[in-house]
Amino acid sequence: MTNAKAVGKKSYSKPTVRKLTQEQAKKLIVDRANCSDQEATKIMESLMAGDENLSADQAKELADEMTALAKQQSEALQTATYIKMSKKEAQQYDKRAVRISELCGLLGTFRPDLGKKS
Repeated sequence: MTNAKAVGKKSYSKPTVRKLTQEQAKKLIVDRANCSDQEATKIMESLMAGDENLSADQAKELADEMTALAKQQSEALQTATYIKMSKKEAQQYDKRAVRISELCGLLGTFRPDLGKKS
């Protein structure tokens, strides 16, 4: 059996969990989603609001936004079938995909108030 160090492989080390500051989290979002500081702030607010209950009006707003974004994604893919996406269009596509994912997470926590039975 060959020693791991002899072949240049690192031995396993347990991953560490670090808590990010709000600024570090925002920078991470800006870098990963390739978005502005304002968009990153909106994303962070959406994620932090995920623990709160959404009203029916808020859920409808989010669902409407997701519908519009999904339509834009579909149109972009249809166009890309014939004309290659530019780098800017691909970045916009990726931003919409990130936002759709966030919206799915937020809407997944929505529990409509069906009223109390008497």
